[in-house]
Amino acid sequence: MNGIATEIATRLTAVTRRPSTLPKCSSLLMKVACQAAFFLEPREVGGVGDAAADVEAGDAERDREQERDPPAEGLHPLGAEAAGHRGGYEAMAVAVMRSLAGDGAATPVLNARNRGAVPGLPTDAIVEVPCLVDTNGAHPIAGDPLPEAQLALARAVKTAGRTTITAALTGSRALAEDAFAAHPLVGDRSVARRLVAGYHAAHPELRALR
Repeated sequence: MNGIATEIATRLTAVTRRPSTLPKCSSLLMKVACQAAFFLEPREVGGVGDAAADVEAGDAERDREQERDPPAEGLHPLGAEAAGHRGGYEAMAVAVMRSLAGDGAATPVLNARNRGAVPGLPTDAIVEVPCLVDTNGAHPIAGDPLPEAQLALARAVKTAGRTTITAALTGSRALAEDAFAAHPLVGDRSVARRLVAGYHAAHPELRALR
């Protein structure tokens, strides 16, 4: 087990030994631990090398962006110890673990319930935004309202996603068509019907749709 894996295990143990934090943090802990594990040994898992290379390229771009627009003094997205340190998902996972375990706050970008962070989207919609992470969990940080056109696009994508979930839970073919039709990349009922028909024919597991 390498150093990152050891630290993840240590942080996970520290948090789960604190009953007051477990109900609030266990789901988030499992998500970040799984993300970290995916990138721990990229050369031992087929196909992960390319993904790791993509992550490194993304890290480099993020570094360039931070040089152009550095974080506010005293608060680094991955915590004080991470300032000046490059890392991908595994570094972010450890930073989140540290904050959940009481090692100081961090502001990574995470998927979280909206709770007003993106005005105009449902409170319970999942959004990818900067979050303040502490021993009480991840708290999305409110941003400026989106321009009208961007908000309309975000609403359409969220509608498509939520309708897809409902279609999967209910087995409704009509809702599957609604989901495709609602997505901005489709936006047409006749195209949506053809897409569902194509998936229905190609994937036997979708034949349960009625």
